[in-house]
Amino acid sequence: MTIDDKHPLFDCKTTDINRMVRETSASELFLSALWQVQSILAATPNRLEKIDHFLDELANSKNLLEQKNNEIAALRKENEVSKATIVSLNKKISAQDEKIKNFDKNVAVEGAVSERDETIRQLERSVENLKKELEKEKEKSRKATEEKPINMSLPVADTKVTRKIDVTKKYLFVVCHDLMKTKLQTWFPNSVISEGKDIRPSANYYMTVFITKNLSHSEYNRIKPMCINNHIPMANCNVVNFERICETIRQCEDEYKLI
Repeated sequence: MTIDDKHPLFDCKTTDINRMVRETSASELFLSALWQVQSILAATPNRLEKIDHFLDELANSKNLLEQKNNEIAALRKENEVSKATIVSLNKKISAQDEKIKNFDKNVAVEGAVSERDETIRQLERSVENLKKELEKEKEKSRKATEEKPINMSLPVADTKVTRKIDVTKKYLFVVCHDLMKTKLQTWFPNSVISEGKDIRPSANYYMTVFITKNLSHSEYNRIKPMCINNHIPMANCNVVNFERICETIRQCEDEYKLI
C-alpha cells in the first residue's frame, strides 16, 4: 500500500494553507479600507487622534500579514518535503513488496528441496533394508545347502519298457453310441463295435472292452454274463483314448494271465 496526495497528512496541511490565505485576503481588504478612512480623516484636522489610531491598526495589520505570509511559505515548504518523503516511502514499500515476493518464492523452493531430500533419505533407508533382507536370504540358502547338499548326480534312466499290445487281435468294444466307432476301428482294425446291436460274445473274441462312459447299465448287464459264460476276459475303460485303452488291455492281460 502506498501513500498518495489524498492522505490525511496532506489534507491537514492544505486546509491550514487555504485558511491562512483567506485570512490574508481579509487583511488586505482591511488595509484598503484603512487607507480610504485615512484619506477622509486627513481632510478633518480635528480628528488627528483617530488617524493615529488607524495608522497603528494599519501597522499591526501589515505585521500580521507578513507573519501569515511567512507561515504560508513555511507550510508550503513543509508540504513539498512531505511529498518527497511520501515518494521515498512509496519506493521503499515497492522494494519491500518485491523482497516479500522473492522471499515467498525462496521459501517455496526451500520447501521443495527439503521434501526432495526427505524422499531421498526414505529411498536410501528402503535400499538399506532390502540389502539386509537379501543378506538374510543368502544366509538361509547357505545354511540349507550345508544341511542338505545338492545331489549333482544324473538321474537313473527308467529301463522299464512298456509292453506293446497286439492291436490286430479281435476285440469286442461295447460302446453307447456310434461316435466312438471310427476311432476304435482305426486303432484296432479287426475289432467289432457293438453300438448297442444284438451281438453275442463268443469264444473267438480275444477280449471284451467296455467303454463305460455314458454306457447304460442294461447294456453292460446284458453282455457281461455272456462274457463270463464264454470265458472272455473283460476290461473297463471310461474314456476313448488310445493310450488309456492300451493300458487297460495290458492290465487285463496281466489279470487273466494272457501273456
